[in-house]
Amino acid sequence: MRRVRSRSSWRQLRIQRSVIAFIRGMRTPLRPRTIVQTCIVHLLRNSFRYAGRRHWDAVAKALRPVYTAPTEAAAKERFAEVADTWGNRYPAITRLRDNA
Repeated sequence: MRRVRSRSSWRQLRIQRSVIAFIRGMRTPLRPRTIVQTCIVHLLRNSFRYAGRRHWDAVAKALRPVYTAPTEAAAKERFAEVADTWGNRYPAITRLRDNA
């Protein structure tokens, strides 16, 4: 039963990825003002994927103010601080957030 569940979850994940890729590919010609929002949980999870295990706690502490900011402008300011701190060591985290 566990294998069936994991296969089903994997299929759902693949479908979600393909749908998002399809929407992003269609965005320009059909709907130029469409915004595809990436889930915050997936952004955080992927940020940790690019960071080294020994830095996970520090990266989490740095990213917490970004995702708890009261406004979008405040979140952008706080992410700029995170990018200054961690951008040289882990540039993929900065690109991930910019591409989301």
